[in-house]
Amino acid sequence: MIGEFDMELTQKLANGYKKANKKRKGEILTEYCSLTEVSRNTASKRFQKEIIRRCWELGGNICAERLHTMLPTYLDQLYIRGMLKTYSRDQIEKTRSIPLGTMKFPAASRRVSKITLTVSTPL
Repeated sequence: MIGEFDMELTQKLANGYKKANKKRKGEILTEYCSLTEVSRNTASKRFQKEIIRRCWELGGNICAERLHTMLPTYLDQLYIRGMLKTYSRDQIEKTRSIPLGTMKFPAASRRVSKITLTVSTPL
């Protein structure tokens, strides 16, 4: 399971990763892997999931099933507004074909982290 530190580090390094050339991407992956002790393949997938995160936020933090259905629309809207300009066309198209099961875990883990518990006292 991805820890809070890993998520913060992923978000911090993802912007640099998207904009980097191939050599720099390799350096970022190496640094990330040494800090989080994950494989390069896992690290690369975490950075690519940032596109899904943007769509999820655009949809109002909806469940993965609804996000999966609306993903093409959200990607189009983000692209038209220039919010995906740092991503290659290939990365965006790969995101369109992500299976529902792949989307369930990231959306669920973020949704749970935003829940605030309130305790009501009887009058």
